[in-house]
Amino acid sequence: MTMAELAEKSKVSVGTIVRFENGNDIGLLNLIKLMKALELGSNIELLIPEPVVIPSAQTDERPMPRVKRVKKDMLKIPFV
Repeated sequence: MTMAELAEKSKVSVGTIVRFENGNDIGLLNLIKLMKALELGSNIELLIPEPVVIPSAQTDERPMPRVKRVKKDMLKIPFV
């Protein structure tokens, strides 16, 4: 398939295809259009990474509350 044929089939400009071939960003929508035109639409889920599971997020334990710092001038007790 030529670039012109792909551009017509995908409704993406030839310039966008050239930018993509050169490794430049073409945007997600244009990428999906190209994938569908190339009959790779069933592989779109491969673009979405697996979620990262943070071990601390899986526990029922609550994180320790933050301790509020006391300003130095608050430690001074005025003499009356």
